[in-house]
Amino acid sequence: MSKFSDLNAFSEDEWDKCWAVNCKGNLHLFRKALPTFSANPEGGVFLLTSSISGIGPQGSAMAYSVSKAAGLQLMKCLAATQGPKVRVNAICPGLLLTEWGQTFPPERIESAKGKAVLKQETDLDDCAELFVAVAKNASMTGQSVVVGKSTIFVVPRQG
Repeated sequence: MSKFSDLNAFSEDEWDKCWAVNCKGNLHLFRKALPTFSANPEGGVFLLTSSISGIGPQGSAMAYSVSKAAGLQLMKCLAATQGPKVRVNAICPGLLLTEWGQTFPPERIESAKGKAVLKQETDLDDCAELFVAVAKNASMTGQSVVVGKSTIFVVPRQG
């Protein structure tokens, strides 16, 4: 976690780690799953766990936001090239108070809630149920589905 605007908050290695996990990790998982999807007469569903940080400039760190945005572009590319056999979508939750989310300073959690239209963090059960619903939906691919935060994105002016 860092100040979002601090370009030096993350080292080159930390940027690479975000990229490896949030973008390349999904590519590697998809490559491994593709033979199973191809062998299945009904194909398959590949769901990426993304974040609202991939949709707008926000989150725990700029490297995280940029790598999540890249993962969403990968999702669109996979959906466009691997259908109709495989449906590919992404779930983009707002703040989840998982073990990691609970390590955020209380003022950062309250700030995130304050920026949300619903003024609350993302409910973990709602997020889990959305994964199931999207996996069952045979009529969509290439979609980023937001759950929770319902943030209105406003990019602040610099300078």
